[in-house]
Amino acid sequence: MTPERLAELRSRASRPRRTVPIVCNGDLAERIDNAQDELLSLDRAATGGRLASKSNSATAAALEKQLDDLYVQAEADTLLLVVEGLEGTVWRALIAQYPPTPGEDGKPRGGYDAFCDREAFEEPLIRAATIGMRATVDAENVAPLPDGTLDWFFGFATALQRETLFIAAWACSRGDDAVPLRRRRSTTRSSVAE
Repeated sequence: MTPERLAELRSRASRPRRTVPIVCNGDLAERIDNAQDELLSLDRAATGGRLASKSNSATAAALEKQLDDLYVQAEADTLLLVVEGLEGTVWRALIAQYPPTPGEDGKPRGGYDAFCDREAFEEPLIRAATIGMRATVDAENVAPLPDGTLDWFFGFATALQRETLFIAAWACSRGDDAVPLRRRRSTTRSSVAE
């Protein structure tokens, strides 16, 4: 690798990132589920040996339109938070502040709890790794979060939304989200084919 190529690579290098959607409209999931259930019922009736009637076709078309509108609304009501993996020294220093606690039996716990006090580590990791937001899923630019957004998030978010953001931040910071190079196919001839 030439010094110029190395300089170019260094200038555009970035740590792993992930965009995590946080839906902020709690009614939408139920409305989408209901519309999908109705559509599934129509599909079952049509494939249950009966011919689909024109009214069923019209109802299905109306449900499809309703679902399209609901998904547009869901997209508009979703906050797209972007997390970026922490630099190694920062990651190690942060995780060291939250040492793992042993299980009730005194033995080390498994999973995340083997590395840290998972419950205490969640919010500091999310705060450290969240670098901004995207306007849309396809947007390349990451905009800074308005002041108070993460404070609002921790008061608003469900346990699963927090956990999803934590897992993304964990994976990016450990490097689990780094893009692997393509594996080369083996060139060794198989003895079975001979």
